[in-house]
Amino acid sequence: FDVSLRNDTGKAQKGTLVFNFPGPAASDIDPLSEFIRKPLSMKNMLGADVTDGKHGYVVGVLNDTSAQIGGGLGRNSAAWASISKGLPNPTATESGTSIRVDFNLKARKSTVINFVIAWHAPNWNGCNDFKYTSMYATRFKNAREVVEQMAPRREAILNGVLAWLQVVYGVNNLPTWLRVTVVIYLALIPEVTYW
Repeated sequence: FDVSLRNDTGKAQKGTLVFNFPGPAASDIDPLSEFIRKPLSMKNMLGADVTDGKHGYVVGVLNDTSAQIGGGLGRNSAAWASISKGLPNPTATESGTSIRVDFNLKARKSTVINFVIAWHAPNWNGCNDFKYTSMYATRFKNAREVVEQMAPRREAILNGVLAWLQVVYGVNNLPTWLRVTVVIYLALIPEVTYW
């Protein structure tokens, strides 16, 4: 996802932008889980690869080598209040991760900060002891593989999605509710497809 920043003033503006990803919910993981964090440095990307051995995710920022990676901020108001100074150190039992990006925008200039997030949680426990495996588990063994394959193709994927949305929303003889429904329901297919 992208965050667009614009400075409409006549003076340079400095600031800090933080993205906090909470990680898996406590109800979805083993209470004794420990999370292993590995720095992730790929071409044009800085981030963290986090896993407990069953669930994993990658968060990162593109085209910014000065970004800082830290532990999750959660509901810690003191940690949030201190983001201009730095991020908290992660702990092994905490699933969250945060990314801090400092910016300095000249007068009347804009910039876009590109974040990356991918997760890998292939198994889902349904009701009555039914167990499901997400179809993406057949293609990717972890979140890092997802990012390695998708990040270099980011622009092409984004352009394809935007072109498809333009076609759907451009059909003016269909009611708005139908156009929105088509987009929403088709978007759910890759998200909830299990076997």
